[in-house]
Amino acid sequence: MEQKSFLKLILNNTWGAKLNSQNESRKNIIQRIVEGSLRLSSAEEFEELIDQFHDNADIHREYADFLTQKKDTDAAYQAYNKTADLYIQANKALQAIVAKIRAWSIVKPNHELGRSFHATIRKTTPGESPLQTFFAEMSYPEFIGIMLRMIRVRFPSDQFVVKYGDPGNDIYFIVSGTIEERTHVSADKQGASPTTSIKFLSDNDIFGETFPLEQFNISKSDIKTLTAVELVK
Repeated sequence: MEQKSFLKLILNNTWGAKLNSQNESRKNIIQRIVEGSLRLSSAEEFEELIDQFHDNADIHREYADFLTQKKDTDAAYQAYNKTADLYIQANKALQAIVAKIRAWSIVKPNHELGRSFHATIRKTTPGESPLQTFFAEMSYPEFIGIMLRMIRVRFPSDQFVVKYGDPGNDIYFIVSGTIEERTHVSADKQGASPTTSIKFLSDNDIFGETFPLEQFNISKSDIKTLTAVELVK
């Protein structure tokens, strides 16, 4: 079945029974696009999907990335700004910041735009997560300094981001996806076996070895993706 007709099938309610048999739904179609298991090949397909999910920031972000790949920079700039606005409405500061970084990589902002966005981020509800509070409490120079140093990276599922013993002087913010962190702890008593703790991390969680700042660090953990993951470091 061609992808375009498959997309139309998913978006058409009259095919509900067939969608259930194929374990598809209007809810998980966007997740499949974000994870990369379903790829749209034209602006028209994205626009059709946006008509159905006009307030979903994730699909707007994917559309902006698509436009960037197609070198339609003017449309991509507008799409990233729309994405940032939608993430702000959803109280997702990190995701809004990443979208705005992408927009500003196309058109460099002036200080008025920078200060306006900083003020908007400060109005997001702190306390939703430590990372939300982290951004909301920053001064403007701190905020811009962090944004200028953020590097966006993506990984497919089942891939190591960091391995035990790798250089560990980066801190990572999880924009989307799920990660497994296996931390290896040396035995504190002679003859005892080392232990491994396992933790699962997702949107707005942080990982990395950055302290003490004045010395070289190595990772004490294996960090592996369980789904497709987007990070900034």
